[in-house]
Amino acid sequence: GLSEKTTQKDFDDFFSQFGEVESSVIMTNKNHKSRGFGFVVYKNEETLIEVLKNPFHQLDGKEVECKLATPKEKENKSSPHEKDCDNSNTIASVFSSEYQSKKIFVGGLSPTVSEDDLIKYFGHMGEVVECIVMREKNSLKSRGFGFIVFKNKESIEAVRTFSSKYPHILHGKTFECKIAVSKGSADESSDKHQKQIL
Repeated sequence: GLSEKTTQKDFDDFFSQFGEVESSVIMTNKNHKSRGFGFVVYKNEETLIEVLKNPFHQLDGKEVECKLATPKEKENKSSPHEKDCDNSNTIASVFSSEYQSKKIFVGGLSPTVSEDDLIKYFGHMGEVVECIVMREKNSLKSRGFGFIVFKNKESIEAVRTFSSKYPHILHGKTFECKIAVSKGSADESSDKHQKQIL
């Protein structure tokens, strides 16, 4: 896990040594303290491969394990939202340059919160086009965080405004929202490889 003293800049600088970073974020709790993990999206697949050749790295005196983020496997096709959120292309879509300015991270989720719950919750702030709850590879248990992509940038401001006034609560548990830190160019092609590690 990440050291509590690792800053966003430290995080960016460390992972940038391997290749160009598209976006990154350190997940924090409601008191803005690091939860010990974060996400990095690389521009090129080759960089991802290089990082994962040795998944264990030293950052600020702590061993950090890097691994691919794993989406929930498709369980059924009963609703359009479930189809959108559970397919294997969701991560690539969520981390495309096209969506960079319309994306938020959500952390501290209750284990029972699903993609549909997030879509319904954030629906009053704007139309959700992609969402995903990150899960353990084998058990598919929620890892307590995920991603939301809105159709319009204005929805991000709506989330910011709401967050400044009220706590976010789902299934009886307060959770956090955080806007991605973009390091990519807004006019980059959305079909370039977007690769994520955590």
